Amino acid sequence: MMLEAADPAWQLRVQGIDLAWTNSFQYLGVWVDKRLSFTTHAAYLRERTHARLNVIRAMTRPTAGATFSVLRLYYVQAVRSLVDYSALVLLALSPNQQEWLKVVQNTAMRTMLGAPRWTSACIMQSETSLVPITTRVQHITACRISRVLQRDAEGVTQRRLRLAATQGVDTLRRNPWLLQATLAHTKNWLQADLPAPTYHAPPPSEPHAAVFSATQLPASKSQCITEEMRQHALKAIAQVTEPDSAVYYTDGSVDPDSKRTGAAAITRGTE
Repeated sequence: MMLEAADPAWQLRVQGIDLAWTNSFQYLGVWVDKRLSFTTHAAYLRERTHARLNVIRAMTRPTAGATFSVLRLYYVQAVRSLVDYSALVLLALSPNQQEWLKVVQNTAMRTMLGAPRWTSACIMQSETSLVPITTRVQHITACRISRVLQRDAEGVTQRRLRLAATQGVDTLRRNPWLLQATLAHTKNWLQADLPAPTYHAPPPSEPHAAVFSATQLPASKSQCITEEMRQHALKAIAQVTEPDSAVYYTDGSVDPDSKRTGAAAITRGTE
């Protein structure tokens, strides 16, 4: 296979056998094409992830389906691991070609949560504690580039990456992978979570709209008995001495799958 060049007229011969030129070749599990676009590998990866997503769907039966923790573990170990292994080559794909990565994770999250199709991806990422897949690809690339730059022995790869870091975006546009790798490595992954542009801090003299206080149970709700939670609730109610105060509490029910609880509050007659 000739990289980024036309196939020559002559052929290689090994032990009297002519070797035909090919447009793509699989090396260490990654399909490399002659144009280094990695579209062949993307199609191969899409087929493998689709087959494993079908397994997740088969595990979500109404009567004897797997729990959320099992489904999430299977997705991380069997589906997302394929993307992690190919993160360095997936970085070279165009934004339109990377859309299928988001579709893969969104489909898996929607199946794990049993969420309808109109559920926002941000909400599902918050519920499943999964970062956007494109962000994970950039983060893995940045970590591997950092390892290469920290090697003791100086090599061609280190010199090329350091040179790319000093060049501008316009200079690297002809090499999409090097451009995206440089942007991922120079990105500030620890930047502060700034407030929204429309947020206005209240004046120091303005009183708080409400003050909330929560008392902690001696153990998780799923491990406490009903009488213990009742005594704890009565003790918390007795400690409320401020005027115009209100106490809200749950019935102690716990979701068997997510281990979460909920509470309802009434404000101005509206629940």
